[in-house]
Formats: sequence, C-alpha cells, structure tokens
Amino acid sequence: MRHFLSTVALLAMALCLAGCELPFGKKGGQAQGQGQNPPPVVSVAELKARDVAWPQEFQATAAGSRSVEVRARVQGIIQKRLY
Repeated sequence: MRHFLSTVALLAMALCLAGCELPFGKKGGQAQGQGQNPPPVVSVAELKARDVAWPQEFQATAAGSRSVEVRARVQGIIQKRLY
C-alpha cells in the first residue's frame, strides 16, 4: 500500500511539473527569437474632442436621509422664515 501511494504522489508531481512553462515565454530547446508568433496586426483610430448631445431625461424623487420637526417654544404666528 505504501508503494502504491508513493507511485501516485510521484505521478501527480510529474503531471504538475509537465503543465508548467518556463518564465518569459521561452520554450525548452528553442533558441531565443525562433518559433515565436509575429505580433498581431491592429488598427489605430484618432480621437477628436466634440460635444455630445444627451437627449435622455430621468425623473426621480429626492428625500433627505434625516427629517426634523420644528416646533415653536412660544405662542404666536410665524410671519417670515429667515433661512
């Protein structure tokens, strides 16, 4: 049983190492610069600043996160709010 577990562990480590690549994309046995794919062809577009219309309208209701109730400490009528 111990021999079987050792064999399974060795095979698992070998599979893990087989899935690893060398750093910086170098493949084993190939000289640097050989066997590499050419760089992909890309298109370039120039950007120009311009005004963009924003035709959308949105409706919403706003409410404060806190509300307070103002009560008078004296009797009378409020004629003007100065705030």
